[in-house]
Amino acid sequence: MARDTVKSFCIRNKVYVDSRDDVCKYCGKPLVQKEKRKRKLFCSNECRLDWWHEHPERLSRKATYSFVCAGCGKPFTAYGNDHRKYCTHQCYIRDRFGG
Repeated sequence: MARDTVKSFCIRNKVYVDSRDDVCKYCGKPLVQKEKRKRKLFCSNECRLDWWHEHPERLSRKATYSFVCAGCGKPFTAYGNDHRKYCTHQCYIRDRFGG
């Protein structure tokens, strides 16, 4: 039987509830979990952002691309955008407008 099938069954039938899941992952405040909804991990957006800011090693940065700048010719990397042409805004301005 698949792991996710068992997990879904347990959640639906409340076979196992870990009390540690009912507190904010960052500040420890109690969380109110809504039935038939995805479980909350954080009490607020601020706590979520602070936690991820303190744990950058947990990010999955798979969308990193390598380019050569069209303005200065130097190699650079960009995250999440596979159509970049310039390494900085200054290079873009200099190349486009001759600044």
